[in-house]
Amino acid sequence: MLKWGSLLLNDGQWQGKQLISKAYLDKATSAIVDPLDTWIPETFMYGYFIYQTDIAIDNKQFKANFAWGGGGQYVISVKELDLVVVIKGHDREDRILDAALNTVLPAFF
Repeated sequence: MLKWGSLLLNDGQWQGKQLISKAYLDKATSAIVDPLDTWIPETFMYGYFIYQTDIAIDNKQFKANFAWGGGGQYVISVKELDLVVVIKGHDREDRILDAALNTVLPAFF
């Protein structure tokens, strides 16, 4: 999961090799559709299997990309902070993302 987040940060490169095309990742991390499910926050957009949202830390906005798995599993990348956060757990109430965005990410700013 950490490797996937690193690929997002590094435009598809891993140890100097291009494993995923930058053009594909640019499209995958763009706001292609607005998820229609009522339980998904309105600020979330969706690309190719990757969600996007803006997060505010100390009155500054950052773009967060994240892969979202069932039960509270996430790979969150914030390119401007050179940061990848991996969360592997089970959360039936799905509160773990809010905790990561509001508590963990500000600790790295």
